[in-house]
Amino acid sequence: MSYSGKQTNEKWQDIIKEVKFLQKLRHPNTIEYRGCYLKEHTAWLVMEYCLGSASDLLEVHKKPLQEMEIAAITHGALQGLAYLHSHNMIHRDVKAGNILLTEPGQVKLGDFGSASIVAPANSFVGTPYW
Repeated sequence: MSYSGKQTNEKWQDIIKEVKFLQKLRHPNTIEYRGCYLKEHTAWLVMEYCLGSASDLLEVHKKPLQEMEIAAITHGALQGLAYLHSHNMIHRDVKAGNILLTEPGQVKLGDFGSASIVAPANSFVGTPYW
């Protein structure tokens, strides 16, 4: 994530916010944060390796998922969301591209750039289509 150019301070604050949020996550259905490294106005967030997203599955296979696959992905995503909500955390951008899969098929919620601990009632974030 680059933090140079216009609104450098805002970008940097967003990166810090996301890292602090990621550091709190401890659940099998949320991506594991491993570290953050800075180089030339770019923050590199190191995360657990995932093969791809639920969205990638649809793109690669060019066919709908089977009911059992949908159930497994939905179950994992809901387990991750239940964990977040039980800790007063909100993802705020749940979509197929942010539901990741590990090589053995473990479902992980990812991309916590819009996540929040406290969500103002009158705010909108995320991806409108989803």
